[in-house]
Parts: sequence; structure tokens; C-alpha cells
Amino acid sequence: DAMGKALSVWREYAKRTGGEAGYRDALRSLLPRSYAAYTEYLIQTSDYGEWVYFHLLNGIPINKMDWTQLKEVEAKHPALVLPLYHHSIERLLASRTRTAYREIVKLMKRLRELYQAAEDSARYQRFIGEFKERNIRLHALIEELGKGHLLE
Repeated sequence: DAMGKALSVWREYAKRTGGEAGYRDALRSLLPRSYAAYTEYLIQTSDYGEWVYFHLLNGIPINKMDWTQLKEVEAKHPALVLPLYHHSIERLLASRTRTAYREIVKLMKRLRELYQAAEDSARYQRFIGEFKERNIRLHALIEELGKGHLLE
């Protein structure tokens, strides 16, 4: 498409002239149409913090993110992606459906792995305990958490 061609020309120009800031500005100004190119640029430049911030700021849930990009950020900086998982869990919780609760269980299992990778398992245990206490009246949620072996 025309935008893709224009961005590739701009990218090549930026490489040759050292105008990376201009290319980044162009990607930002073309959002949301440049979403894929912008997030790929952030990954290529190892700007993982900006990648996470961008997704949080725009309210993009985990299941709508580029899976390969998410996995790369998780592998390089597991602690950085923790807010993305917390945010997605809270958004799912708002829908109050059993399907959402099952998805919460999946995200919480991955969250547990990320906390372990970040060497902060105690913080995860506090989170799961507080989460259960906050939502104790949501019996279907508590049941799904139990089925997922997330409760002690």
C-alpha cells in the first residue's frame, strides 16, 4: 500500500541521514494506521519501555497485541510487561462473564511465570491474595481461580 511504501522510503532516508527522530515522529503522526510499523520500530530499536507504555496508554489488551513482539519483550524484560497483564485482567473482570473469568485464569498463570522470571514471586502471591479478597463475592470467578489451581 501507499503508506507502507512511504514509510519504507522514510525509513531508508532516516538510516542514511541519521534522522531516526524524524522517522519516529512520522510513525507517531500516522497512528493508528502506522500501528504495526510503529510497534515493530520500537522492538527493532529495543525501546521496550516505550512499547509497553504505548500499549497501556492506548488500552490495548494482551490478546490484541502482536504475539511475537509480546514474547520478545517478555523474554528480555519480564518485569516490564507485568502492568500489561494486570491491565488486561482488570478489563476482563469488568465484563463479569465466565468466559472472561477463564481468560483471567490463563493470564494469571502467565503472570505467575513472569513474576517468577522477574524473581518477585512474593509480590505475585500478595497480588493473588488481594485479588481474591477484592472479588470474593464473584463466586464464578473464585470457582474458576480454584479450577486453575491459583488459590491456596
